[in-house]
Amino acid sequence: MSQSRPQFSCPGCARKYPWKSESAGKKAKCKCGQLLTVPAEAEVDDEPIPLDDAALPPAPAEQANCPACSEPMEPGAVLCLNCGYNVRTGGQVTTQIGGAKAAAAPAPTPASSSRATDTAYPGRRRRGPVENESAGSTKMYVILGAAVLLVAMGVGGWIVFKGTGGAKANVPRLGDDATVERMIEDERATDLQEWIKANPARMLAGKTPGQAIALEDRLKGMGATKVLAFGGGVMSLSIAIELPQTPAQRRELFDWYRRNNKPLEPRPPVQDVGQRYLLFFPGL
Repeated sequence: MSQSRPQFSCPGCARKYPWKSESAGKKAKCKCGQLLTVPAEAEVDDEPIPLDDAALPPAPAEQANCPACSEPMEPGAVLCLNCGYNVRTGGQVTTQIGGAKAAAAPAPTPASSSRATDTAYPGRRRRGPVENESAGSTKMYVILGAAVLLVAMGVGGWIVFKGTGGAKANVPRLGDDATVERMIEDERATDLQEWIKANPARMLAGKTPGQAIALEDRLKGMGATKVLAFGGGVMSLSIAIELPQTPAQRRELFDWYRRNNKPLEPRPPVQDVGQRYLLFFPGL
């Protein structure tokens, strides 16, 4: 048996379905597979509609993405199979661990940061790949810088060592002119002022270039015949003072030497025994 009632047609196959005002605007799916929308008004048609066509299947729900991890979810699904996010509760599912119910973990944000907090140490930020690489590079630069510094110190020490006569620069015994003369010859000792002026980078230990030049002027003013610096390096730790023959001038130079010479270890006072040279270490 059939009856006449308000109806509408499928735009794909022209199949007719009963129309109801409460269904107007809703999505539906025809038996032919066509997705359609129930019209706002029924069609005017006197052709009866079979009762077995009265049940129109609803349109399938559109597929959605998980708001936490953005992975696709099945239509109508409440739980994300990828991260466990619950669409209804806004959190992750709880689990049973050892018979006790674990606390629900907060849902991850859609755009998680690489600078997340380390869960093993609360409050400490977990380093991302870029930060780990940066930390490794910094450590490498520190090690490289320390190696360069050690090399520079070694080279500088060698230059000072050579410039001061090396192991031969030990203080000779009182009146040991032969040792001083051998040092002067082996280390190419030259006039202190000329030695400094030949290279602006040169220094006498404990003195600026100007102070070194003034020191030579003072010693020669007291009667010193020569004031010699050692070596061809950039620094000299000692100078050789050639003494005059005049007794008064020798006394003045020995008095000055005793006031200013400060050896690293106690020694008997330097006496005038007729020696030709005095070695002076201005940096001590």
